[in-house]
Order: sequence, then C-alpha cells, then structure tokens
Amino acid sequence: MQSRAEDAAGDVFAPGAKIIVTGATGMVGSHLVAELLRRGCSQLVLPVRNPARAERLYATLEREGVISSSGALRIVEAALNNPLELAGLLEGTDTVFHCAARVSLDGGGAEEMIETNVEMTAHLVNAALTCGVRRFMHVSSIAALGTAPDGGLTDETATLESLAGTSPYGIGKFFAENEVWRGVTEGLRAVVVNPAVILGAGDWRTGSPAIVPVLAGGSFFYPQGATGFVDVHDVARALADLAGCGGAVGERFILCGGNLSYRELLEAGARAAGRRGPKMKAGPKLLAAAVKTARIFGGRALLSQELADILSRSCRYDGSKIGRYLPSFVYTSPERSVARLVALYREDRKKR
Repeated sequence: MQSRAEDAAGDVFAPGAKIIVTGATGMVGSHLVAELLRRGCSQLVLPVRNPARAERLYATLEREGVISSSGALRIVEAALNNPLELAGLLEGTDTVFHCAARVSLDGGGAEEMIETNVEMTAHLVNAALTCGVRRFMHVSSIAALGTAPDGGLTDETATLESLAGTSPYGIGKFFAENEVWRGVTEGLRAVVVNPAVILGAGDWRTGSPAIVPVLAGGSFFYPQGATGFVDVHDVARALADLAGCGGAVGERFILCGGNLSYRELLEAGARAAGRRGPKMKAGPKLLAAAVKTARIFGGRALLSQELADILSRSCRYDGSKIGRYLPSFVYTSPERSVARLVALYREDRKKR
C-alpha cells in the first residue's frame, strides 16, 4: 500500500499537466500561481472575469521574484457560473485549485455574494466530475466552521450547527464547501482547506491586506477578540503539497499558524513599525458606536457592524492536522508574517 505522501504524488507536477487556478488575480490565487511556477508547472490556465485585473497577478509574481516561462500562463476570460464555458475549460485538466470567491465585510451585497460564491463552486464541481478532473483543491475558510465549546481549540470536526450569527461571507463559504462535499459523494477527488485570517501582501485597500496599513500605522484602541492567522505563503505551500498527497483526498484541513488576540496582533505591528502599542480596549459598545457614527456621516464605512461583531469574538483554531499528512510542513508564525508585511508596506509607501 502506498503511503499518504506517495499516493498520486507525481500527478500535479508531471510535465505538461494542465492545472487551473481560479481567483488568480486575488491574494491567495496569485501567490499560489507563484508557488506552482517555482515547482516547474508549465501549463497553468487562469480563468478570470476581467483580464485587466491580471496586473495584480503580475505584481505578485514580480514581488515574489518569479518569472514565468513563455506559455506557462494562459489567462482566459471566463465566467465561472457558466456551465458551457466550464465544460470546455476543464477538459483535459489534471488539477483544479479553486481560490476564487467574492469577499465583502462592509455589509453590502450580502445576498449577491452568497449566491455568487455558491453558484460558481457548484458549477465547477459539476464540470470537474464531468471532465474527470484528477484533483479538486477547494479554498474554504474558518468562517464555514463551527466553534469549539468552552473556548477550546476549534478543529476540523467543528460543524456549523446554525447560521444564526454567521456572517454572510461565512454562510456563502459554508454552502460552497457543501457543494464540494456533495461532489465527493459523487466521486470527486477533493481536498478542502479552511485558512484562518490570511496575512499577505496584495491591494492594501481591500481584503485581509487592508489589515497591514492599520498595523503599520499604529492604533490606540484594540478590539477585545482573538482569532487564528496564517501566512499566505503557507496557504500556497499547503495547497500545492496537499494536491500531491493522495491520503488527503476527502479530507478537510484548518490552516492556522498561530492564534493571537487583536491586541497581540496590533502590538506585533507596532513593534515592526517602531510605534507604541495599543492601550485602550474597544468593547462591543464602542465598536457599535463607531459603526453608527460612520453611518451618520455617510460614505462607505471603514467598520461595518458585521466586522465589529467579528472583532469582538474570541475563537482559536488548531492547524496541526496537516502535520500528520505532511510531516515536514512548518508554519510561519503570525508575528514573523506581520513584521515582513509591515516592512513591505512601508517600502511600497516610499516608492509613491
């Protein structure tokens, strides 16, 4: 019997293997493309809604010092919710890395975000089954999980029992992940990863990269909650490694390099930037007041009620399961990630 690491380990990186990465213009997808290019992948097909956004991918590749060989990348304008387009796109594909997802924590467009994320995942799963894709790697989120009782570490067994109090993003991720598990019952060879809050570089104005300017600028206040964090490079490495691990098929993996309170996170950012750390706790009432003030003055709020609720919760996660399948896998500590990103952000600011 083959070991977990040996089973089908060569499929993903075989010469000429066709690999599809959705969401390649996003933070996770672009870093995954860089990782796959480092590993010698020579036929990466990247479906995007708007080819003009490919500049974000190339910015990541340049930052990562990765140069793609001629023909290694093929950017294709495609709608992931169009079954006819997907059938042709996935024909002859070895592995699909599904990183695409709409993200919004500002409280707007919730229903559309949920519908979009679930619909495109369902169509991708169906096309993968029809086309006989060898491996389907799905990027979910800790937001799709339940939480451990009594403040313990949440692991992969934590099932979301109720949608009450779950963010629209979490609801969308939950139902999208269920489409993958439905596919598994129909024969799809899938692996699901549930990253904690991802620390990485990208567009500093949106998504989790927007955390970095706050960390670099310092803050007097700190939210009372806590959560897990993981470096974007670790997410990319985990996806690539698990895709070549046959024993991982049908499994879910929380990716978490460490748990920090938001105060600890802000303190790490302050140390990296040479600033003073936060001093005053911002409890739920103060955060709610900040949300209300933003609404009174109009414009797009920097803090939504949804995000305020998240910042007030304390949930800690166990990311150790991957080590049982990939013994050599080691996480980057959140403190180290923060130091790297603050330095990178400050360098970017100097160039402007």
